Amino acid sequence: MFRCLTGFKVYLAGLYAETHNMIPVQNLGFENKTQSKKFIAQYNFYCSLKPEVGYFILK
Repeated sequence: MFRCLTGFKVYLAGLYAETHNMIPVQNLGFENKTQSKKFIAQYNFYCSLKPEVGYFILK
């Protein structure tokens, strides 16, 4: 039998990064500007079960 008590252990994280002239494009040189955004949410149960959701955007 699987039994797990719940607790209020929620973790949220976000990251924003911007680079200039770092990403190569085939035979054209480099991208002028690249932006990336990352968001993560995680919930911890007392029985060590850790469901996690992440979202990643790259422009």
